[in-house]
Amino acid sequence: MSHKAKRAKTEAHLVAPEEARAAASAVGPACTILELVERFEQSKYFDGKGTVDANKLVNGFNLHLEESGLRPPGGEEMPLGHGIVNVEHRPPMESVFHLVSFPEAGRAKVVAVPTKSLSDELEKKGWIPANFDYHSSRPLPALPPCDGKVVVGGVCEATSAAEKVTVPCKLPAIEQKKGAPSHAQQIVVWFETKVEVDGVEYSPMRLWSKKARKDQLLSNQRGSFRERCEIYRHVRCTRGNELPTNINEGYNELREAALNEVKGKKNKGDKDAWEKAREVSDALGH
Repeated sequence: MSHKAKRAKTEAHLVAPEEARAAASAVGPACTILELVERFEQSKYFDGKGTVDANKLVNGFNLHLEESGLRPPGGEEMPLGHGIVNVEHRPPMESVFHLVSFPEAGRAKVVAVPTKSLSDELEKKGWIPANFDYHSSRPLPALPPCDGKVVVGGVCEATSAAEKVTVPCKLPAIEQKKGAPSHAQQIVVWFETKVEVDGVEYSPMRLWSKKARKDQLLSNQRGSFRERCEIYRHVRCTRGNELPTNINEGYNELREAALNEVKGKKNKGDKDAWEKAREVSDALGH
Protein backbone atom coordinates (compact mmCIF):
# COMPACT_ATOMS: atom_id res chain seq x y z
CA MET A 1 0.00 0.00 0.00
CA SER A 2 1.40 3.44 -0.99
CA HIS A 3 1.92 6.15 1.60
CA LYS A 4 -0.84 8.23 -0.07
CA ALA A 5 -3.30 5.34 0.11
CA LYS A 6 -2.39 4.67 3.74
CA ARG A 7 -2.98 8.34 4.57
CA ALA A 8 -6.41 8.23 2.91
CA LYS A 9 -7.26 5.15 4.93
CA THR A 10 -6.08 6.89 8.10
CA GLU A 11 -8.15 10.02 7.43
CA ALA A 12 -11.22 7.85 6.95
CA HIS A 13 -10.73 6.27 10.34
CA LEU A 14 -9.98 9.27 12.53
CA VAL A 15 -11.66 8.81 15.93
CA ALA A 16 -12.05 10.83 19.11
CA PRO A 17 -8.99 10.92 21.43
CA GLU A 18 -10.78 8.94 24.18
CA GLU A 19 -11.75 6.22 21.73
CA ALA A 20 -8.27 6.15 20.28
CA ARG A 21 -6.69 5.66 23.70
CA ALA A 22 -9.13 2.89 24.54
CA ALA A 23 -8.49 1.16 21.22
CA ALA A 24 -4.72 1.46 21.61
CA SER A 25 -4.80 -0.10 25.06
CA ALA A 26 -7.02 -2.91 23.80
CA VAL A 27 -4.81 -4.01 20.92
CA GLY A 28 -1.50 -3.89 22.76
CA PRO A 29 1.87 -2.51 21.63
CA ALA A 30 2.78 -2.09 17.97
CA CYS A 31 4.89 -4.89 16.52
CA THR A 32 6.41 -3.13 13.49
CA ILE A 33 7.56 0.35 12.49
CA LEU A 34 4.81 0.62 9.86
CA GLU A 35 2.16 -0.30 12.42
CA LEU A 36 3.58 2.27 14.82
CA VAL A 37 3.53 4.97 12.08
CA GLU A 38 -0.06 4.09 11.21
CA ARG A 39 -1.16 4.35 14.82
CA PHE A 40 0.64 7.66 15.20
CA GLU A 41 -1.15 9.01 12.14
CA GLN A 42 -4.46 7.97 13.70
CA SER A 43 -3.71 9.85 16.90
CA LYS A 44 -5.11 13.27 17.78
CA TYR A 45 -1.72 14.86 16.97
CA PHE A 46 -2.03 14.26 13.21
CA ASP A 47 -4.03 16.93 11.42
CA GLY A 48 -4.79 14.81 8.36
CA LYS A 49 -2.65 17.00 6.11
CA GLY A 50 0.69 15.35 6.65
CA THR A 51 1.84 17.60 9.50
CA VAL A 52 1.89 17.30 13.29
CA ASP A 53 0.75 19.93 15.79
CA ALA A 54 3.88 20.12 18.00
CA ASN A 55 2.09 21.96 20.84
CA LYS A 56 -0.63 19.33 21.02
CA LEU A 57 2.01 16.63 20.93
CA VAL A 58 4.04 18.06 23.85
CA ASN A 59 0.95 18.88 25.90
CA GLY A 60 -0.41 15.40 25.28
CA PHE A 61 2.82 13.77 26.40
CA ASN A 62 2.87 15.90 29.58
CA LEU A 63 -0.73 14.95 30.31
CA HIS A 64 0.15 11.29 29.82
CA LEU A 65 3.05 11.61 32.30
CA GLU A 66 0.75 13.20 34.90
CA GLU A 67 -1.96 10.55 34.41
CA SER A 68 0.66 7.81 34.76
CA GLY A 69 2.05 9.26 38.00
CA LEU A 70 5.40 10.06 36.39
CA ARG A 71 5.11 13.79 36.97
CA PRO A 72 3.18 15.81 39.60
CA PRO A 73 -0.02 17.52 38.32
CA GLY A 74 0.74 20.97 36.96
CA GLY A 75 4.47 20.26 37.09
CA GLU A 76 6.68 22.92 35.59
CA GLU A 77 8.45 22.38 32.31
CA MET A 78 12.02 21.24 32.77
CA PRO A 79 14.57 23.97 31.84
CA LEU A 80 16.73 23.21 28.82
CA GLY A 81 19.95 21.46 29.76
CA HIS A 82 18.64 20.44 33.19
CA GLY A 83 17.37 17.20 34.57
CA ILE A 84 15.57 16.22 37.75
CA VAL A 85 16.86 13.25 39.74
CA ASN A 86 14.77 11.91 42.62
CA VAL A 87 17.05 10.82 45.48
CA GLU A 88 15.77 8.82 48.44
CA HIS A 89 17.51 9.93 51.60
CA ARG A 90 18.91 7.12 53.71
CA PRO A 91 21.01 7.55 56.85
CA PRO A 92 24.52 6.06 56.84
CA MET A 93 24.81 2.38 57.77
CA GLU A 94 26.47 3.11 61.12
CA SER A 95 23.58 5.39 62.16
CA VAL A 96 20.70 2.93 61.82
CA PHE A 97 19.45 0.09 64.01
CA HIS A 98 20.08 -3.41 62.72
CA LEU A 99 17.99 -6.45 63.61
CA VAL A 100 18.23 -10.06 62.53
CA SER A 101 15.87 -12.99 62.11
CA PHE A 102 16.40 -16.60 61.03
CA PRO A 103 13.53 -17.63 58.72
CA GLU A 104 15.56 -20.66 57.64
CA ALA A 105 18.01 -22.69 59.65
CA GLY A 106 21.52 -21.43 58.98
CA ARG A 107 20.37 -18.37 57.02
CA ALA A 108 19.90 -14.95 58.56
CA LYS A 109 17.74 -12.06 57.37
CA VAL A 110 18.86 -8.56 58.43
CA VAL A 111 16.83 -5.35 58.37
CA ALA A 112 17.83 -1.78 59.19
CA VAL A 113 15.54 0.97 60.52
CA PRO A 114 16.38 4.63 61.17
CA THR A 115 14.82 5.12 64.64
CA LYS A 116 14.83 3.45 68.04
CA SER A 117 11.03 3.36 68.11
CA LEU A 118 10.92 1.29 64.92
CA SER A 119 13.63 -0.99 66.32
CA ASP A 120 11.60 -1.52 69.52
CA GLU A 121 8.53 -2.35 67.45
CA LEU A 122 10.43 -4.98 65.48
CA GLU A 123 11.81 -6.49 68.70
CA LYS A 124 8.24 -7.02 69.89
CA LYS A 125 7.62 -8.96 66.67
CA GLY A 126 10.51 -11.32 67.35
CA TRP A 127 13.44 -9.61 65.59
CA ILE A 128 16.76 -9.72 67.44
CA PRO A 129 18.94 -6.58 67.78
CA ALA A 130 22.35 -7.01 66.13
CA ASN A 131 25.61 -5.11 66.38
CA PHE A 132 26.83 -3.70 63.07
CA ASP A 133 30.47 -3.28 62.13
CA TYR A 134 31.44 -2.26 58.59
CA HIS A 135 34.72 -3.45 57.04
CA SER A 136 35.81 -2.25 53.60
CA SER A 137 39.27 -3.79 53.42
CA ARG A 138 41.38 -6.67 54.67
CA PRO A 139 42.25 -8.07 57.12
CA LEU A 140 38.68 -9.09 57.84
CA PRO A 141 37.71 -9.74 61.47
CA ALA A 142 37.95 -13.22 62.93
CA LEU A 143 35.04 -14.96 64.62
CA PRO A 144 34.69 -13.51 68.17
CA PRO A 145 36.13 -15.77 70.91
CA CYS A 146 33.88 -17.94 73.01
CA ASP A 147 32.41 -16.06 75.97
CA GLY A 148 30.62 -18.94 77.63
CA LYS A 149 27.51 -18.68 75.47
CA VAL A 150 26.33 -20.74 72.53
CA VAL A 151 28.19 -20.05 69.29
CA VAL A 152 27.73 -21.41 65.77
CA GLY A 153 28.80 -25.03 65.69
CA GLY A 154 28.55 -25.94 69.37
CA VAL A 155 28.26 -24.96 73.00
CA CYS A 156 31.11 -23.36 74.93
CA GLU A 157 31.54 -24.30 78.55
CA ALA A 158 30.78 -21.58 81.09
CA THR A 159 33.98 -19.87 82.20
CA SER A 160 32.87 -18.48 85.54
CA ALA A 161 30.45 -19.14 88.37
CA ALA A 162 28.29 -16.26 87.17
CA GLU A 163 27.73 -18.14 83.89
CA LYS A 164 26.68 -21.39 85.56
CA VAL A 165 23.66 -23.03 83.95
CA THR A 166 20.54 -22.79 86.11
CA VAL A 167 17.55 -25.08 85.68
CA PRO A 168 14.22 -24.79 87.55
CA CYS A 169 12.56 -27.78 89.15
CA LYS A 170 9.46 -27.27 86.99
CA LEU A 171 8.83 -25.94 83.50
CA PRO A 172 7.27 -22.52 82.86
CA ALA A 173 3.57 -22.49 82.06
CA ILE A 174 2.24 -21.18 78.74
CA GLU A 175 0.87 -17.68 79.26
CA GLN A 176 -2.73 -17.60 78.07
CA LYS A 177 -3.91 -14.07 78.94
CA LYS A 178 -4.96 -11.59 76.27
CA GLY A 179 -2.01 -9.79 74.69
CA ALA A 180 0.47 -12.53 75.60
CA PRO A 181 3.00 -13.63 72.94
CA SER A 182 2.03 -16.53 70.71
CA HIS A 183 2.67 -19.98 72.17
CA ALA A 184 5.31 -20.56 69.51
CA GLN A 185 7.09 -17.34 70.46
CA GLN A 186 7.04 -18.22 74.17
CA ILE A 187 8.70 -21.58 73.49
CA VAL A 188 11.31 -19.96 71.22
CA VAL A 189 12.19 -17.45 73.96
CA TRP A 190 12.47 -20.25 76.55
CA PHE A 191 14.81 -22.24 74.35
CA GLU A 192 16.96 -19.41 73.01
CA THR A 193 16.93 -16.57 75.54
CA LYS A 194 15.72 -17.32 79.06
CA VAL A 195 13.21 -19.20 81.18
CA GLU A 196 11.23 -17.51 83.93
CA VAL A 197 9.37 -19.45 86.63
CA ASP A 198 7.62 -17.74 89.55
CA GLY A 199 9.46 -14.50 88.85
CA VAL A 200 12.93 -16.12 88.84
CA GLU A 201 15.05 -16.20 85.66
CA TYR A 202 16.91 -19.34 84.61
CA SER A 203 19.20 -20.32 81.76
CA PRO A 204 17.58 -20.95 78.35
CA MET A 205 16.65 -24.54 77.57
CA ARG A 206 19.36 -24.79 74.91
CA LEU A 207 21.88 -24.96 77.80
CA TRP A 208 20.00 -27.58 79.84
CA SER A 209 22.31 -30.57 79.41
CA LYS A 210 21.27 -34.07 80.47
CA LYS A 211 23.24 -33.72 83.72
CA ALA A 212 21.74 -30.30 84.50
CA ARG A 213 18.22 -31.61 83.92
CA LYS A 214 18.86 -34.70 86.02
CA ASP A 215 20.10 -32.63 88.95
CA GLN A 216 17.31 -30.03 88.93
CA LEU A 217 14.27 -30.83 86.79
CA LEU A 218 11.61 -33.01 88.42
CA SER A 219 11.17 -36.38 86.72
CA ASN A 220 7.46 -35.74 86.04
CA GLN A 221 8.46 -32.73 83.91
CA ARG A 222 10.64 -34.61 81.44
CA GLY A 223 7.82 -35.58 79.07
CA SER A 224 6.70 -31.97 78.76
CA PHE A 225 10.33 -30.89 78.28
CA ARG A 226 10.71 -33.31 75.35
CA GLU A 227 7.49 -31.96 73.81
CA ARG A 228 8.74 -28.38 74.02
CA CYS A 229 12.04 -29.31 72.41
CA GLU A 230 10.16 -30.97 69.55
CA ILE A 231 7.85 -27.95 69.20
CA TYR A 232 10.87 -25.63 69.11
CA ARG A 233 12.41 -27.68 66.30
CA HIS A 234 9.08 -27.70 64.44
CA VAL A 235 8.76 -23.90 64.71
CA ARG A 236 12.36 -23.12 63.72
CA CYS A 237 12.71 -25.75 60.95
CA THR A 238 9.40 -26.85 59.48
CA ARG A 239 7.93 -23.37 59.99
CA GLY A 240 11.26 -21.62 59.60
CA ASN A 241 9.96 -19.24 56.93
CA GLU A 242 7.51 -17.75 59.45
CA LEU A 243 8.21 -15.49 62.42
CA PRO A 244 7.20 -17.24 65.67
CA THR A 245 5.06 -14.21 66.55
CA ASN A 246 2.93 -14.92 63.47
CA ILE A 247 2.31 -18.60 64.27
CA ASN A 248 -1.11 -18.57 65.92
CA GLU A 249 -1.69 -22.26 66.70
CA GLY A 250 -2.05 -23.17 70.36
CA TYR A 251 0.27 -25.44 72.32
CA ASN A 252 -1.75 -28.61 71.70
CA GLU A 253 -1.86 -28.03 67.93
CA LEU A 254 1.87 -27.34 67.83
CA ARG A 255 2.58 -30.43 69.92
CA GLU A 256 0.50 -32.64 67.61
CA ALA A 257 2.25 -31.27 64.51
CA ALA A 258 5.68 -31.74 66.10
CA LEU A 259 4.92 -35.29 67.27
CA ASN A 260 3.64 -36.25 63.80
CA GLU A 261 7.04 -35.32 62.40
CA VAL A 262 8.89 -37.78 64.67
CA LYS A 263 6.23 -40.49 64.67
CA GLY A 264 7.65 -43.77 63.43
CA LYS A 265 11.23 -42.59 63.85
CA LYS A 266 13.63 -43.82 66.51
CA ASN A 267 13.39 -41.48 69.47
CA LYS A 268 15.52 -41.85 72.57
CA GLY A 269 13.34 -39.66 74.74
CA ASP A 270 14.03 -36.11 75.91
CA LYS A 271 17.82 -36.43 75.39
CA ASP A 272 17.37 -37.08 71.67
CA ALA A 273 14.76 -34.29 71.31
CA TRP A 274 16.92 -31.78 73.18
CA GLU A 275 20.05 -32.52 71.16
CA LYS A 276 18.20 -32.12 67.86
CA ALA A 277 16.63 -28.87 69.04
CA ARG A 278 20.01 -27.60 70.24
CA GLU A 279 21.53 -28.35 66.83
CA VAL A 280 18.92 -26.04 65.29
CA SER A 281 19.64 -23.36 67.88
CA ASP A 282 23.39 -23.66 67.27
CA ALA A 283 22.87 -23.31 63.51
CA LEU A 284 20.95 -20.09 64.15
CA GLY A 285 23.86 -18.68 66.12
CA HIS A 286 22.40 -18.79 69.65
